[in-house]
This record gives sequence, structure tokens and C-alpha cells, in this order.
Amino acid sequence: MAAIAQSEDGVVNPTDLVETLQLRAQSSLQGPLNSLLSAGLVTRISGIGDRVYYRREASAAWEFALELLARALREDSQHDQLAQPDR
Repeated sequence: MAAIAQSEDGVVNPTDLVETLQLRAQSSLQGPLNSLLSAGLVTRISGIGDRVYYRREASAAWEFALELLARALREDSQHDQLAQPDR
């Protein structure tokens, strides 16, 4: 969700998301994208050329996704700092 929330224009392509998220296969996004479609958070739009795109719909859920990402990154950073030996 955070990758979609961070999209400047709110339009994403699954192939591009796979690259951004460093996933092995686009199939790993099918379930999450279908859930976002069902929730009305994204809309599938006509492909440009032969590619499929999804448009992010207005929702506070996107801000929440970014907040969760920020918290996770902060905690990860704090964990890394604690794991480093004192110098």
C-alpha cells in the first residue's frame, strides 16, 4: 500500500510495483491488488498500450499506510542502533 500511496500521480502498474518492491513475481501482488479493488481504494483503469494500471482513490487509508511505513522504518532504525556495539 505504501508504494501506491507514494506514487506521485496515484497511477501504478503491477510490473513497475514488482520492480519497486523487489519482488520475484507479479503474481505476489494479485491478492493485495484485488483486496484494494474490493475495498474501493484503487480502480483498474484501461491499459495504456497493453499494460494494466490502477488508480489510487481518495482515502485516509493511504495516509495511514504511510504512517505505518514511517513507524516501521523508525523502529527498524532504532533496532539497528541498539544492535551496533559501543565504540
